[in-house]
Amino acid sequence: MYDSSRRWMLPILLLMAGSGLARGDSGLLLAAHGAPNPQWNQPVLELGGAVASLAASEGSFKAVRTAMLEYAQPDIPSAVKELEKAGCRRVVVVPLFIAPSDHTVLDLPEALDLEKSPEGFPSQAAWAKPSSSSLPLKITGALDEGTLLAEFALRQVKQLSRDPAREALVILAHGDPRHRKLLDRKMARIAAYCCGRTGIDDGDWAYIEMGQEYLSEGVAAVERGLKNKSSVIVVGLYLATSAEQLHRSVVARAMAQKKIESDPLAGKPVAFSSEGVVRHPGLSQYVLDAAVKALADRPAAAAAGNEGQTAAAEDRSAVK
Repeated sequence: MYDSSRRWMLPILLLMAGSGLARGDSGLLLAAHGAPNPQWNQPVLELGGAVASLAASEGSFKAVRTAMLEYAQPDIPSAVKELEKAGCRRVVVVPLFIAPSDHTVLDLPEALDLEKSPEGFPSQAAWAKPSSSSLPLKITGALDEGTLLAEFALRQVKQLSRDPAREALVILAHGDPRHRKLLDRKMARIAAYCCGRTGIDDGDWAYIEMGQEYLSEGVAAVERGLKNKSSVIVVGLYLATSAEQLHRSVVARAMAQKKIESDPLAGKPVAFSSEGVVRHPGLSQYVLDAAVKALADRPAAAAAGNEGQTAAAEDRSAVK
């Protein structure tokens, strides 16, 4: 589970106190994708409420808002205006996205009205001001930073695993093509993390959008696992959708459209996780800690990005 002891936070909080940033004049915005279905949005809004309660108890932020990039209200521009009206002098934006994508590097900065230069939008490691406001904003990294997703996946696997030596693991996630190399490294690490702590030695993953490619890519990954092992555990790395929900909704839709006659995995030894990342214990504390850490840098200073760090190449053979 995410370490909520947060011993590393003490130096940062002391730094904030010395720089005058700990007086509760900062705002926090949680930015999620949003969906037409209120059942998807509700747990995200509940997460925002939990983060707001933690922030109030710690006195780390003057106000907290949760907003949606698409499909639903409240929208992001309205939430920023609310934070400004609440008296916030700066706003930290935490993207509730599983990993970097065009949504985080293009759509979110555009929704925040950040000015785009020929080189692109401002670095997410730096403070920037919207074109229509003097309120400094900083966007943190997505939820893939740190070990949160690996710990979520491991928790799901442990709940479902019965005989690790005879089981395979398949992880489902969004997969923005522009960020595929980075995502492959991260998926390899998450699969290896789960396998190394459970005794499972067959780990694979597939990139599935909102049901797209699941019947081909997702089912194919499960079938590969069943060729090697007696059963397969399927975990979905989605904010508010579980692997079980994804499977059921895609199959039901395909059957209604007469694309398939039956569930291709019916009767097979496949166990689907039933929780989205939004239900992971410690997520609210993780989000708040990420925001507090970002707040420690003065808005006047353009922090240098750390995106240049490279990771050693990893592939699926590392967890096979």
